[in-house]
Amino acid sequence: MIVRPPFVVARIDGDELSLHVLRRDADSLQGVDHLRQLAHNFGVFLTMGYFTYRSHRPLFSGAYTRLNISLLREWTGNAALPVHAIGGLARDASPAQVRAFVGAAHAGDALGSSLYDFADTSPRQWLELRLSNDVS
Repeated sequence: MIVRPPFVVARIDGDELSLHVLRRDADSLQGVDHLRQLAHNFGVFLTMGYFTYRSHRPLFSGAYTRLNISLLREWTGNAALPVHAIGGLARDASPAQVRAFVGAAHAGDALGSSLYDFADTSPRQWLELRLSNDVS
């Protein structure tokens, strides 16, 4: 069974930023059509792939992240859809999990990656995230 996380879509209109959380059944035709319509109206999708809820194995963290990015692009019909990957809970993610997550986000051409939440992200995790977000 594939666990499909919700997605966040973002739209910038002038100085206004609006975020919308999508919880849907993408297996249904209606769910896929809805995502395709949203892809025309929103500038970036954020995967909420909280791998720490599912496994503590780094291999899973990377595979789950790659799957989330590729499925979202498939469902929207846009292979170049701008995506930002949101990973697991920082307080529960090992450095190896973060490394696998960051590598998968980077390999999937994500715009960047982050963990939840800012306050719980350790200095070591920030180092890994910097690589994914092209920050030196």
